[in-house]
Amino acid sequence: MSLRGYMGALRRYWWVIAAVVGLATAGAYVLSSLQPAKYRAVATMVYSGAFTDTYSLALELASVNATVTSSSLNPDVMGILHRGLPPRNAFTVSADPVQVAAGGNAVGTTELTRVVAVTVDSGNGSLSCGLANAYANAFVSARTRSVRDAARRKMKIIGTRLAAFGDPKAQTPAGSDYLAASYVELSQQFSDLEVTAARGDGGYRVLQPATVPTNPFSPKPFRSALLGFGVGLLAAVVLAYMLQALSTRLSSDDEAIALLGLRVMGRVPRERVGVGQRQTAGYSSSSEPPDDRREALRRLRVGLEWGAMGDGAKTLLFVSSSEGQGTSGTVANLAAGLARAENRVVVVDADVRAPTMHEYFHLGNEEGLTALLTGQATLEESLQSVAVSATGGDELAVDGAGEGSRLNLRVLTSGPASPETGELAGRAMKMLMERLKESADVVLVDSPGLLDAADASALASVVDGLIFIVDARVASRPALQQCKEYLDLMPCRQLGVVIMQESRRRSRKGRGRTKRARDVASEAVESAVPTVSVSPGG
Repeated sequence: MSLRGYMGALRRYWWVIAAVVGLATAGAYVLSSLQPAKYRAVATMVYSGAFTDTYSLALELASVNATVTSSSLNPDVMGILHRGLPPRNAFTVSADPVQVAAGGNAVGTTELTRVVAVTVDSGNGSLSCGLANAYANAFVSARTRSVRDAARRKMKIIGTRLAAFGDPKAQTPAGSDYLAASYVELSQQFSDLEVTAARGDGGYRVLQPATVPTNPFSPKPFRSALLGFGVGLLAAVVLAYMLQALSTRLSSDDEAIALLGLRVMGRVPRERVGVGQRQTAGYSSSSEPPDDRREALRRLRVGLEWGAMGDGAKTLLFVSSSEGQGTSGTVANLAAGLARAENRVVVVDADVRAPTMHEYFHLGNEEGLTALLTGQATLEESLQSVAVSATGGDELAVDGAGEGSRLNLRVLTSGPASPETGELAGRAMKMLMERLKESADVVLVDSPGLLDAADASALASVVDGLIFIVDARVASRPALQQCKEYLDLMPCRQLGVVIMQESRRRSRKGRGRTKRARDVASEAVESAVPTVSVSPGG
């Protein structure tokens, strides 16, 4: 799928995206608002002990959390609080080293400090503050007690060794000088341990006590809503692409072009009718269709004159996958434009099951193609001439030329409805195409949908070229895939595809320039869609 296809999927399922994002955002906000408030209090401690390297410091500070979160500290905490601890599910406690941005280093790098933050979260601010301070002080006390107890144990060992110097068995071959030096060293160690046992602090002290928090740190509905928006948007986009992959609808015009494997002959804005409906009230006049539609039809007509018609293709079959994609309207407007450009044009309505060309041109349908093929009428009786105004005015006539009009557009309507359509591929149809080619510069054949009936496949054997009409709003992916299989089997030249699309939006400034240009050069500029009508007797 191309980038345009992905964007088309987002546009097509915008309502899914909006719904999912809205639900995710609202749900996150509501769920967050329903959560109980939690208050956070932080007491900081600083480590003043000596260390040999940063790794040793990191290990020392990391060990604080194991002590704080263990139950061994609970007696000290309760002693400070003078009451029992609340249930463990009522609060959480942790102790983490504080890191700061490393000055002068790369962005995002941090360096370790000697500070440890004791954090307590609970549903009560005073409780969080009291517990944070209690855990910090309890840890300092426990470390002090641990250091002093360790010093006393070492003092007992060294005291035993010092007492042994009065025993004659302690005499060694090293002599009295060695004994004196060892005694002095042990005595010094004993003195240092006495100081540690009396005043040692364990290397930690409270740097900043916790204060009672006034505002809860959780929940935060707006932050949760923002997170829900992001998650919902991601999920919605994925869902839209999944729906697009499972859908049979075309994601874009480019996908239709890729499926058919045909070159683009033109992009024509849709007629102003409902999706999948026919335009039956006549066809576009020079004053009615939007400017972009007239110009698109004009470009298509010029392309046919210089392309297919220039290469000798005089009979052109217009077909789509199914009805309601603008095939008949395109044929009618294109025929009028070619006739106005001084081409002798014949329009053949070969959609004998659901004919509409007589309604476009306001003609009778008593005699036509079916009557001609079955021998019930002659070609001269069946062809009806349509006068095309050379100046783009509203003067119209059938079988009678008004002033400034041309009688070089003839229409062969479908004739009376007939369920038997096998004759469209017969010898009579082939001879009819040959006769029409002799008296016309181009013959435009309007046919039913390629998947609606076999008529289009039959007609492909008696025409020079085929033009496929696609409206991505109506055609489906499986339908175009099936059409591609049929097109590969057709003997005629496949000239290209015409895409029916949305009309371009013009700004006021652009419309103003277009209107001024038309006012100045209205008589000189050729309109792509001329005006035709019928006389009251037609």
